[in-house]
Amino acid sequence: TAPTKIGEKVDTGVLGHSGSAAIALFNDRLYIGGEKGLGVMNVADPLKPTMVGGKIDTGAICHRCQCHLVVHENLLYVAGGNGFAVMSLENTEEPARVGDFINTGALSDGGGANMAIFGKTLVLGGGKGMVCFDISDPKTPKKDGDRADTGLLSELGSVKLLVAGDKTMYVA
Repeated sequence: TAPTKIGEKVDTGVLGHSGSAAIALFNDRLYIGGEKGLGVMNVADPLKPTMVGGKIDTGAICHRCQCHLVVHENLLYVAGGNGFAVMSLENTEEPARVGDFINTGALSDGGGANMAIFGKTLVLGGGKGMVCFDISDPKTPKKDGDRADTGLLSELGSVKLLVAGDKTMYVA
């Protein structure tokens, strides 16, 4: 059967015309990343989603760049053209940045962003390559090695990472 539209369009306040969108779900909150920042939507009633609060500046997302969001424990990892940020979800309606955003060396202001987690390692891919972070302490990711240039990624293209099993990752 074909998908059926339910409800009405919701203005998130964070999406624009030239950047990308990313979403992540944590309990009954949907986090939406876009070129204008991070937004929080209450989806407790999926037929009537509502925005909670205003735009949140993560420090990582920029105009024109792609972004990616990953929930890990009670944290939201945010990757965008400006870098990588860790947001606490202790207050699910007002995520707060934990520490400064991190310049990964792998992200570009016009390129893709994607993340995958393998156990205690977060792999971040961007237009300039890939980099790993040790997330043994999830609030304080530590860069683990140098940026790797895959030879596949473009500073202006998108990036997709797919984890298959515990030792294999595909990059496109």
